[in-house]
Amino acid sequence: MDFKEAFEMIKDYEWFYEINDVGVSLTLGGKEILALKFMPDGTIDFPTNVGFIPPECHRWDFDEQQQKILVYGVQGEVEQTLSLPVREGATLVMDAYGKHEHFRVWDAIFKKSNLQVAPDPQSDHGSMILAYQYDNQTQLGQLVENLGLNVHCLDENPQTWQGIQEIFDYLIEHPYLKKVAIMFDLDFAANPFESFDSTNDNQLVFDDQQSFIRAPRDLMLEMLGKFLIDLNHEAFEHKLMDDDHYEQSLMPYLKENFGERLKQCDK
Repeated sequence: MDFKEAFEMIKDYEWFYEINDVGVSLTLGGKEILALKFMPDGTIDFPTNVGFIPPECHRWDFDEQQQKILVYGVQGEVEQTLSLPVREGATLVMDAYGKHEHFRVWDAIFKKSNLQVAPDPQSDHGSMILAYQYDNQTQLGQLVENLGLNVHCLDENPQTWQGIQEIFDYLIEHPYLKKVAIMFDLDFAANPFESFDSTNDNQLVFDDQQSFIRAPRDLMLEMLGKFLIDLNHEAFEHKLMDDDHYEQSLMPYLKENFGERLKQCDK
């Protein structure tokens, strides 16, 4: 395989950076998660709104002898050696040799990033409530029905490792969402998106009973990604890696690590 053939395998996709065994992406400069787009002239583009351009991802080439993709830094040194893409479930993955990381195409049906894609019917309005054990007979269920809100039913409790990972994956796979609310109390009877303005409300908002937490999608992804990384380190240290349902409350973590962007709503 030569350069042109390798490019055919990786072109048009947005390759998201992840840490092995954690599935967590990286944000740069407090902005959106890091993704690469490989260009035909050997340069690398950054399709997400990262805070700065990483100097270790300046250009790329294909090593025909090794049959590997090489990523060069601004000084011309090889910073990463990547495998050719392999299919992993409903995704494509390129592993980084000698490093605990990889790049993944998340779109379940491998949509090309340069095509116009219609949003999910449930996310037409750009907002989504995420709720575990959702029941339309609860107060939340009645609120959703009365106001015509969008709701996604979680398979796992959002107060567990597995639940947080499920939410993170869902948000990655639904880039058209603008605002998200994670519900912890199904008897909460108010609209969690009330007075939400995504253009200036770049905060993690919660109520006094901690029944929900809401935020713009990019901020929620940043928070959940950092939470999963830190939780993974804690679980490894305490030998809890096999316990997918290791419980960990979000609020104490948010107060410690996102205090400046954490806001209690007025009501």
